[in-house]
Amino acid sequence: MTVLHIGILTHNALSHTRRCLETLQRFTEGPWRAIVLDNASTDDTPAFLSALADPRITVELRRDNLGVGGGRN
Repeated sequence: MTVLHIGILTHNALSHTRRCLETLQRFTEGPWRAIVLDNASTDDTPAFLSALADPRITVELRRDNLGVGGGRN
């Protein structure tokens, strides 16, 4: 079976990140995995991501902001 892999880059966008992940969890049929890279957020995004307990979601918290290009690479 094919697994859908999703990369999510975020920076100070807690409401959008939360909504994105909740939508994936509720509506994505079939197996999926998400990798979320937090690009040195200063809002509550790192705390929210750290508290996630879904084994399909891998989180990387950056201390420095790599920008869009650096974060995607």
